[in-house]
Amino acid sequence: SMNHKFFRFIIIGIINTLFGAGVYSLLIYLGISYAWALLISTILGILFNFKTTGIYVFDNHDNRLIFRFFTIYSIIYVINVLIVKFLIRYTDINAYISGYIAIPIVAILSFILQKKFVFKGRNK
Repeated sequence: SMNHKFFRFIIIGIINTLFGAGVYSLLIYLGISYAWALLISTILGILFNFKTTGIYVFDNHDNRLIFRFFTIYSIIYVINVLIVKFLIRYTDINAYISGYIAIPIVAILSFILQKKFVFKGRNK
């Protein structure tokens, strides 16, 4: 069911998010800009997230979908950077908290886009 898929998506997403947020925080701590920190943490999470999301959320093992998955993640990355940039520029919120605020927005958008454009059907 859709609720079950979304629940599994959230669990897999939490695991991937903890990894990504940890990498992001480490890179910010090391003095790397938020845009590069987001890019690096996103790239490091893509392959793991592709396999776990494909298999455990959408029951799809098709490795050819990595290109669509990467395209959606590229779009999500740009949206993520824009949210963080906006928060840093127009509020008193720092790069750490801005990155964390963007997470739920990006997660919901990611589920919708992956369901609609990446894992839209079962394997043939």
